[in-house]
Amino acid sequence: MKGTSEFTTPANKTKLAKPGEVAAMKKAFLADPVSRSAYFEATARFKVARLVKSMQTHAGLTQKELATCAGVSPASIAKIERAAGSEVTSVGLLVSLAAASGVELVLDYAKSEAPAF
Repeated sequence: MKGTSEFTTPANKTKLAKPGEVAAMKKAFLADPVSRSAYFEATARFKVARLVKSMQTHAGLTQKELATCAGVSPASIAKIERAAGSEVTSVGLLVSLAAASGVELVLDYAKSEAPAF
């Protein structure tokens, strides 16, 4: 694509952001309260999904075994690991999954990448 200022994917010719534009786009996106809330909710869901999958792997358990030990359905574990669904995963469930995996759940926080309102 020499000589052009636009980037496209070869498969569908969709325009991609230019280098350096992504940070500005993210900043503008996070400035909108609704978008910001959706972004951080999705980010949290993916972090929880990785956490649950990591606990399962650490314990050497299948989804079904983890579910049985924690007293939930295998479908619930699968849904959490896919970061799917609209329900919020409770802290109590995460504690149960951690106990079933032989680990302790440790909660922490970090400075947000976007300024507070």
